[in-house]
Amino acid sequence: MVTSRGASAAVKDLKNSVEGHSNFLTICEAGGRFTGTESEKLARDYIVGKMEKYGLVDVHVEPLDYLAWRRGKASLELTDPVRRELDTLSFTYSSSTEPEGIEADLVFVPDPNRETFLGMADEIEGKVVLTYVGHGVGPACQSTHWASAYGAAALILMANSFGSRQPAGSCRWNQESFLPVTSVSREDGEFLAGLLQRHECVSVRCVLENHMTKDRTFNVVADVPGTCHGTEEVIIGCHYDGFDIAQSAIDNASGTAVLMEVARALSRGKHRQERTIRFVWFAAEELGMVGSKAYVESHRSEMENVVAMMTTDWPGSPATCGVQQPFRELSVRLEDSLQGQVARISMGLGMYSDHFPFMLAGVPAMWIGGSITGRDLEIYHTVFDTADKVPPKVFRDSSVLMALAALDLANAREHPSMHRTEREIRNFLEDEGRSKDLEIEGRWK
Repeated sequence: MVTSRGASAAVKDLKNSVEGHSNFLTICEAGGRFTGTESEKLARDYIVGKMEKYGLVDVHVEPLDYLAWRRGKASLELTDPVRRELDTLSFTYSSSTEPEGIEADLVFVPDPNRETFLGMADEIEGKVVLTYVGHGVGPACQSTHWASAYGAAALILMANSFGSRQPAGSCRWNQESFLPVTSVSREDGEFLAGLLQRHECVSVRCVLENHMTKDRTFNVVADVPGTCHGTEEVIIGCHYDGFDIAQSAIDNASGTAVLMEVARALSRGKHRQERTIRFVWFAAEELGMVGSKAYVESHRSEMENVVAMMTTDWPGSPATCGVQQPFRELSVRLEDSLQGQVARISMGLGMYSDHFPFMLAGVPAMWIGGSITGRDLEIYHTVFDTADKVPPKVFRDSSVLMALAALDLANAREHPSMHRTEREIRNFLEDEGRSKDLEIEGRWK
């Protein structure tokens, strides 16, 4: 059980607070916070204002450049064997079609993985590929790569769940895709797949108009200074951006508000922790962890002084803690210090949130979340990701866990020596067979 300096007061504060839920609702009111939009700026300014009000030190924004993408019109029409308009949504970083669109035969790839695409390579060339969007952000990028590699004319990503409408997402990360990519609901996707079973030829016409330009956005940074240990720090963060089709409440207005709560509670402590705790709200995570990658690059010389990095993405109740596999010592430490405060501490390899760029730099990395099953998966990156889906207890449970973990690491008597070299991390990922996925996604050099 944590007995770190300031822990008891912080826990009491967070368990009795309604501020987290209030901040969450305000952030959701700003909109989906798609990178580069007025909605994102409103949320960013709100975070900065609150951190200044809460009394954090060195509150500032740090710029980063990225490829901005804006959706234009999108249409998808079944042209043979019957004619029907289908609701569709361009995936972020999808290229545009010519003004007259693309009309081609359809082919269904039942599993969005490398082996299935390879086995159907001869059937894909020149056709529009239909496949499932898959869970998480990796499969969409990989399907885009393999569909393009085998000469597809376009790619249609079908929602995983019934009743969830067409999903949003990124088909490339911070760069234009190789081909037009759009999405449909599970119902429309199954309708198309069913037609392919009953008819020799099924054709669709797709018209997409999207726009891209270079732009700049900002991470938000604020500190609760430590009393000793010089430049050593614990970094806790989350992404504050989302998609433009909904409020992006679960992913990740909830995490944004949880981090704000932890910052508020720890900044009020009468007994300050020994190491600095740095809070970072990362921009452009949904575009490929652009904000966290930029942070690591611009602070590269400081990484050896980062005791650990934790992020919260999709926080839940009961709250869970996941530690990246190369850092087993961190898991052992937290199992002891967080006893009775966490539903589960697991070891895993999460490659799709803002802790991962830190892991690549050798920094011990972990995430605070919740059980992501059922309804949450169904509404992931859809118009149904709205504020009503997140109960107030999420902010209490997750903020308590995050605060306790941060204080434990910040008050460790000696620097917990858990870092790995970048070469060790690369060797680990190669041994796990993940280097090819990272290469496809543009994250492996």
